[in-house]
Amino acid sequence: QRVWLNPFHPEVQGFIKEMVAELAANYDIDGFQVDDHMGLPVAYGYDPYTVNLYKLDHNGQGPPIDEKDPEWTRWRADKITDVIGDIFTTLKSRKADAVMSVSPNPHVWAYEYYLQDWDTWLKRGHVEELIIQLYRNDLGRFVYEMGSDTAEFARTHVPTSVGILSGLRGRSVPMSQIAEQVEAVRDRNYSGVAF
Repeated sequence: QRVWLNPFHPEVQGFIKEMVAELAANYDIDGFQVDDHMGLPVAYGYDPYTVNLYKLDHNGQGPPIDEKDPEWTRWRADKITDVIGDIFTTLKSRKADAVMSVSPNPHVWAYEYYLQDWDTWLKRGHVEELIIQLYRNDLGRFVYEMGSDTAEFARTHVPTSVGILSGLRGRSVPMSQIAEQVEAVRDRNYSGVAF
């Protein structure tokens, strides 16, 4: 079972910003990275706080029942984008040379399932390094994801690397697959790989 801190709640936002500020002020950090869990599963957002927040923005109308309703998805993703902007500003105000790094899933999947619109984060200047998690077993799909419009745009603006799955607890990945994927990344001149 998993639980999520509600990124729409001001106490959660304050906690994260205070943590980033403390790290930047008290430690010699090179940067701060958020991953694919710095978002919210698309099924979430029906808690009383978020519903009331949505109603305030929609003349008292509650959110749609369909968790993937385009407007409801956009509204939540935009709220998370605002949080990322605040985290970026907090980091830079405490340590200007610290790098804001993001390690999400491919954009379409990240947006649809975790409300992460990292392409917009990047376009707003809130991402300075990107490591796209391409945890795919199929080489064709792996290569396809590297060639997506959002990945191609990212690599023209910030150092962009590819995250390769090297195994999970109870599920190993063959070394031949890892080597094949590393070669595919290098052939396409990405900034590097992460495991």
